[in-house]
Amino acid sequence: MNILIQHIVVIWDECDHVGKKRGTEISKVFFKYYASAFPDGAKTAESPHVITTSSKIICDKRMTSFLHGGEFVPFQGENKDLAIVKFCTTGVVDQNEEFHYILDDVRYLRHSKNDPALGANNSVLTVFITSDKARGMSSALDHVFKGETKMRSSFMSFQVPKLSGKKHERIKFAGNMLGVELKKRFVHLERDALLLNMV
Repeated sequence: MNILIQHIVVIWDECDHVGKKRGTEISKVFFKYYASAFPDGAKTAESPHVITTSSKIICDKRMTSFLHGGEFVPFQGENKDLAIVKFCTTGVVDQNEEFHYILDDVRYLRHSKNDPALGANNSVLTVFITSDKARGMSSALDHVFKGETKMRSSFMSFQVPKLSGKKHERIKFAGNMLGVELKKRFVHLERDALLLNMV
Protein backbone atom coordinates (compact mmCIF):
# COMPACT_ATOMS: atom_id res chain seq x y z
CA MET A 1 0.00 0.00 0.00
CA ASN A 2 1.32 3.42 -0.96
CA ILE A 3 1.20 6.10 1.75
CA LEU A 4 2.00 9.79 1.41
CA ILE A 5 4.50 10.64 4.16
CA GLN A 6 4.79 14.34 5.03
CA HIS A 7 6.82 14.02 8.23
CA ILE A 8 9.47 11.62 9.53
CA VAL A 9 10.02 11.49 13.29
CA VAL A 10 13.14 9.55 14.28
CA ILE A 11 13.45 8.26 17.84
CA TRP A 12 17.15 7.73 18.58
CA ASP A 13 17.49 5.34 21.52
CA GLU A 14 20.34 7.19 23.23
CA CYS A 15 20.91 6.25 26.87
CA ASP A 16 23.37 9.08 27.62
CA HIS A 17 22.30 12.64 28.36
CA VAL A 18 21.92 14.64 25.17
CA GLY A 19 21.79 18.41 25.51
CA LYS A 20 20.27 20.80 22.98
CA LYS A 21 23.62 21.47 21.27
CA ARG A 22 24.48 17.78 20.86
CA GLY A 23 20.92 16.99 19.80
CA THR A 24 21.20 19.53 16.97
CA GLU A 25 24.58 18.09 15.97
CA ILE A 26 23.16 14.54 15.90
CA SER A 27 20.27 15.69 13.69
CA LYS A 28 22.63 17.32 11.19
CA VAL A 29 24.87 14.24 10.96
CA PHE A 30 21.86 11.93 10.62
CA PHE A 31 20.35 14.03 7.82
CA LYS A 32 23.65 14.25 5.93
CA TYR A 33 23.98 10.47 5.69
CA TYR A 34 20.24 9.95 5.13
CA ALA A 35 20.25 12.43 2.21
CA SER A 36 23.42 10.91 0.74
CA ALA A 37 21.76 7.48 0.58
CA PHE A 38 18.37 8.86 -0.50
CA PRO A 39 18.73 12.16 -2.44
CA ASP A 40 14.98 12.36 -3.13
CA GLY A 41 14.44 12.39 0.62
CA ALA A 42 16.30 15.70 0.81
CA LYS A 43 13.85 17.31 -1.61
CA THR A 44 10.89 17.18 0.77
CA ALA A 45 9.49 20.16 2.66
CA GLU A 46 10.97 18.86 5.95
CA SER A 47 14.04 16.88 6.96
CA PRO A 48 13.61 14.02 9.47
CA HIS A 49 13.03 15.26 13.02
CA VAL A 50 15.38 13.43 15.43
CA ILE A 51 14.43 12.97 19.11
CA THR A 52 16.57 11.07 21.61
CA THR A 53 15.04 8.87 24.31
CA SER A 54 16.91 10.94 26.91
CA SER A 55 15.13 14.14 25.80
CA LYS A 56 12.51 15.81 28.00
CA ILE A 57 9.77 14.92 25.57
CA ILE A 58 10.20 11.26 26.55
CA CYS A 59 11.81 11.36 30.01
CA ASP A 60 9.62 13.90 31.81
CA LYS A 61 6.59 11.62 32.16
CA ARG A 62 7.03 10.91 35.90
CA MET A 63 5.74 7.43 35.15
CA THR A 64 5.84 4.81 37.91
CA SER A 65 3.64 2.21 36.21
CA PHE A 66 1.74 1.79 32.95
CA LEU A 67 -1.08 -0.25 31.50
CA HIS A 68 -0.12 -3.44 29.69
CA GLY A 69 -2.14 -6.59 29.11
CA GLY A 70 -5.07 -5.29 31.15
CA GLU A 71 -3.04 -4.46 34.27
CA PHE A 72 -0.60 -1.85 35.50
CA VAL A 73 3.01 -3.00 35.46
CA PRO A 74 5.96 -1.18 37.12
CA PHE A 75 8.00 1.21 35.01
CA GLN A 76 11.35 -0.40 35.74
CA GLY A 77 13.81 -2.91 34.32
CA GLU A 78 12.84 -4.36 30.94
CA ASN A 79 9.40 -2.78 31.28
CA LYS A 80 10.96 0.62 30.54
CA ASP A 81 11.82 -0.55 27.03
CA LEU A 82 8.23 -1.68 26.51
CA ALA A 83 6.82 1.63 27.78
CA ILE A 84 9.09 3.66 25.47
CA VAL A 85 8.21 1.54 22.44
CA LYS A 86 4.47 1.77 23.22
CA PHE A 87 4.83 5.54 23.71
CA CYS A 88 6.27 5.75 20.18
CA THR A 89 3.78 3.42 18.46
CA THR A 90 0.40 2.82 20.13
CA GLY A 91 0.51 5.27 23.02
CA VAL A 92 0.81 4.36 26.70
CA VAL A 93 -1.48 4.88 29.71
CA ASP A 94 0.27 5.78 32.99
CA GLN A 95 -0.65 5.12 36.64
CA ASN A 96 -2.93 8.18 36.63
CA GLU A 97 -4.78 6.80 33.60
CA GLU A 98 -3.37 9.59 31.45
CA PHE A 99 -2.58 8.78 27.83
CA HIS A 100 0.80 9.69 26.30
CA TYR A 101 1.85 9.45 22.66
CA ILE A 102 4.99 10.77 20.98
CA LEU A 103 3.28 12.52 18.07
CA ASP A 104 0.86 14.34 20.39
CA ASP A 105 3.89 15.75 22.22
CA VAL A 106 5.72 16.63 19.00
CA ARG A 107 2.57 18.36 17.76
CA TYR A 108 2.34 20.43 20.94
CA LEU A 109 6.08 21.26 20.84
CA ARG A 110 5.88 22.49 17.26
CA HIS A 111 2.84 24.63 18.10
CA SER A 112 4.62 26.18 21.11
CA LYS A 113 7.57 27.15 18.86
CA ASN A 114 5.29 28.45 16.08
CA ASP A 115 6.69 25.80 13.76
CA PRO A 116 4.51 24.43 10.91
CA ALA A 117 1.82 22.08 12.19
CA LEU A 118 2.41 18.34 12.21
CA GLY A 119 -0.01 16.55 9.90
CA ALA A 120 -2.40 13.76 10.77
CA ASN A 121 -0.86 10.62 12.26
CA ASN A 122 -1.26 8.65 9.02
CA SER A 123 0.96 11.19 7.24
CA VAL A 124 3.82 10.59 9.70
CA LEU A 125 6.47 7.88 9.61
CA THR A 126 7.82 7.16 13.08
CA VAL A 127 11.24 5.48 13.02
CA PHE A 128 12.67 3.89 16.17
CA ILE A 129 16.43 3.26 16.07
CA THR A 130 18.31 1.41 18.81
CA SER A 131 21.53 -0.51 19.31
CA ASP A 132 19.94 -2.35 22.25
CA LYS A 133 19.55 -6.00 21.23
CA ALA A 134 18.89 -7.32 24.72
CA ARG A 135 15.80 -9.38 25.49
CA GLY A 136 13.76 -6.47 26.87
CA MET A 137 14.01 -4.28 23.79
CA SER A 138 13.64 -7.17 21.34
CA SER A 139 10.51 -8.38 23.19
CA ALA A 140 9.06 -4.85 23.21
CA LEU A 141 9.50 -4.48 19.45
CA ASP A 142 8.10 -7.97 18.83
CA HIS A 143 5.03 -7.04 20.88
CA VAL A 144 4.11 -3.98 18.83
CA PHE A 145 4.77 -5.71 15.51
CA LYS A 146 2.37 -8.52 16.44
CA GLY A 147 -0.36 -5.94 15.97
CA GLU A 148 -2.35 -6.66 19.13
CA THR A 149 -2.91 -2.90 19.37
CA LYS A 150 -3.05 -0.78 16.24
CA MET A 151 -0.13 1.57 15.70
CA ARG A 152 -1.17 5.19 15.32
CA SER A 153 1.24 6.04 12.50
CA SER A 154 3.41 4.25 9.96
CA PHE A 155 6.28 2.71 11.92
CA MET A 156 9.73 1.24 11.29
CA SER A 157 12.42 0.09 13.66
CA PHE A 158 16.11 -0.60 13.15
CA GLN A 159 18.49 -2.31 15.54
CA VAL A 160 21.92 -0.97 14.60
CA PRO A 161 25.28 -2.41 15.73
CA LYS A 162 27.15 -0.82 18.64
CA LEU A 163 29.86 0.81 16.59
CA SER A 164 32.79 2.43 18.33
CA GLY A 165 35.73 4.52 17.27
CA LYS A 166 34.96 7.56 15.15
CA LYS A 167 32.56 10.22 16.41
CA HIS A 168 28.88 9.71 15.58
CA GLU A 169 29.59 6.36 13.93
CA ARG A 170 26.23 4.88 14.99
CA ILE A 171 24.16 7.88 13.91
CA LYS A 172 25.95 7.93 10.54
CA PHE A 173 25.16 4.23 10.10
CA ALA A 174 21.53 4.81 11.13
CA GLY A 175 21.03 7.76 8.75
CA ASN A 176 22.42 5.75 5.87
CA MET A 177 20.30 2.72 6.82
CA LEU A 178 17.06 4.70 6.83
CA GLY A 179 17.97 6.37 3.54
CA VAL A 180 18.66 3.02 1.87
CA GLU A 181 15.38 1.56 3.18
CA LEU A 182 13.22 4.50 2.06
CA LYS A 183 14.92 4.59 -1.34
CA LYS A 184 13.74 0.99 -1.86
CA ARG A 185 10.18 2.00 -0.91
CA PHE A 186 10.14 5.30 -2.83
CA VAL A 187 7.46 5.77 -5.52
CA HIS A 188 7.68 9.49 -6.24
CA LEU A 189 7.58 12.98 -4.75
CA GLU A 190 4.11 14.41 -4.37
CA ARG A 191 3.41 17.92 -3.00
CA ASP A 192 6.84 18.03 -1.32
CA ALA A 193 6.12 14.73 0.42
CA LEU A 194 7.24 11.13 -0.12
CA LEU A 195 4.90 8.57 -1.59
CA LEU A 196 6.23 5.31 -0.14
CA ASN A 197 5.27 1.69 -0.55
CA MET A 198 4.70 0.67 3.07
CA VAL A 199 3.58 -2.93 2.48
